Amino acid sequence: MSENLKYKIKYLNFQIMRLILLILSRFLKYKIFNAKSIHIDSSKTCYILGSGGSVNKYERMVWFKISNEYSIGFNDWLIHNFIPQLFVIELYDNKENYEIYLNNLKIYLKKVSNVTFILKLTKLSKKSLNFYNRIKNHFGNNKFYVLYIFEVPGNNLRLFESKFNKLYSKTNLYFSKRASIAPLIILASKIGFKKIVLCGIDLNNSIYFYDEKNSDLDNRMNKPIFNRYVGSSHSTNIVSPNNKVKIDEVIKVINNKFSHNRVCEIYIGSKSSELYKILPFNL
Repeated sequence: MSENLKYKIKYLNFQIMRLILLILSRFLKYKIFNAKSIHIDSSKTCYILGSGGSVNKYERMVWFKISNEYSIGFNDWLIHNFIPQLFVIELYDNKENYEIYLNNLKIYLKKVSNVTFILKLTKLSKKSLNFYNRIKNHFGNNKFYVLYIFEVPGNNLRLFESKFNKLYSKTNLYFSKRASIAPLIILASKIGFKKIVLCGIDLNNSIYFYDEKNSDLDNRMNKPIFNRYVGSSHSTNIVSPNNKVKIDEVIKVINNKFSHNRVCEIYIGSKSSELYKILPFNL
């Protein structure tokens, strides 16, 4: 089967699943996210907060600066005490981490208000529906949306590069390649931000901010459990037989496309990050 045929089949399946998700939303009472869902001042700088250990080096004035702009947290950022305006939830496949994350999120929801939450899905499953049923009554006055992401197939960057402009031009379509940070950059740009800074996206090690003693943690929460070698590159930036695409290569493509089309500017928030080789520093 050719690469293009695989792409067409996967894209058709994505559209079918997205339609099913829309139909289910009417019965389960959740909202589908689009960029018009939230009203924000997109003239501000958008900081995307990842879990890399470099954020532990940020001084108080840096956090003060970020708090006066707009920030997006994702995945295990909820363990950190800094609260972003938008939070993207991604479910763990591992059962133990799934339960840890669910319990952490319940704790998080008790302490935050007026935060926009997005449940990011790449497939529709019993696990995702179960998650929604177990968490839906905990959001209080926080907003909650569901966003279905198209995972661009292929074991190289050819399809991602060739289809990028066409996919991006579709108003309410969000897509990804290799890792969580890719669709978040696209999300921030579609909301309308012209300046995006990636924080805690280190890639050249596997240390998370919650691994270190000086991190600003909510101690009521449990840390996820991973099998990893501290000091090695992040798993999303390692070539394997099943995945020959590294996330730094994906981000380079996104940055080049955005730069060429004058969509927005992407920066890195740490000079120690692997991405400092391809993105300018700004913090």
